[in-house]
Amino acid sequence: MVGPNSTSMVSLASMTGSAEETMATTRPGAGRPRDSSIDRAVLQVVRDLLVERGYQALTVQEVTRRCGVHVRTVTRRWSSKPVLVAAAILERDDPTLAAQDASITSTGRLADDVRRLIESGIAYLGQPATQAAYPALMSEMRNAEVREQFEVRTREWRNSIQSVLEHAVASGDAPPRILGRGRLLPNIIGGTAFNLQWADPLAIDDDLIDDFTSFVLDALLAED
Repeated sequence: MVGPNSTSMVSLASMTGSAEETMATTRPGAGRPRDSSIDRAVLQVVRDLLVERGYQALTVQEVTRRCGVHVRTVTRRWSSKPVLVAAAILERDDPTLAAQDASITSTGRLADDVRRLIESGIAYLGQPATQAAYPALMSEMRNAEVREQFEVRTREWRNSIQSVLEHAVASGDAPPRILGRGRLLPNIIGGTAFNLQWADPLAIDDDLIDDFTSFVLDALLAED
């Protein structure tokens, strides 16, 4: 595991005084409505820099320079580099793992929806920016804001999976008993996707995804 890069805070302090003073005076508060287009631009730059330079070399100063925004514009939204990077790789500006994402919206066809959930999880964890940041962010889980962002994403992922099961039952494509078997499904899909992308990415192909989908379906549909 690698830790956070303190150079970002040094760079930030050189522009606006001490890092502590900057963070204390730029917390979110009352004022103009937040401009979501700025959020999207900043978080996309963070993802680009993660791919180009990695987590350690990424600095808040470079993010603001590329975006052409003031440092306070960033620190009002994200209080530190780990919080900013977590928002970027968890795609708070574009919720690909949220239930409303078209790529994993429930159709009522269990096999199709489970396969798309698996494909979505594997694809997300294979993104270069995600792979550049994840190991470092795992060491930042003591940070309450970072942890909260991961917890929100986890809830969205669980809700997506539960929605798939509920729609399959409602459509008549699957028996009601599957509803009581989804508790471990987020861990099974997410954990396997993580292991594949970090330990054996060359093994990922359509046949493997088909096999994984069949494994999950067999577990869900097994007779009592």
